[in-house]
Amino acid sequence: MVGGTVYVGSGDNSVYVLSADDGTEKWSFGTEWGVSSPAVVGGTVYVVSGDDNMYALAANDGTEQWS
Repeated sequence: MVGGTVYVGSGDNSVYVLSADDGTEKWSFGTEWGVSSPAVVGGTVYVVSGDDNMYALAANDGTEQWS
């Protein structure tokens, strides 16, 4: 959890970002395969996927910055 937001990697091939207050989904990002537990550093969410990619996502809205 970072700043009231929970970042979760899921076996359903997605990263989910949830409000820690009420559990509502803020955004999600899907990949071809399952994803690791995310790391959040300086406004960027980093996640590794079984599709052989590492993704950098904007923490505020999930926009892919690079893979």
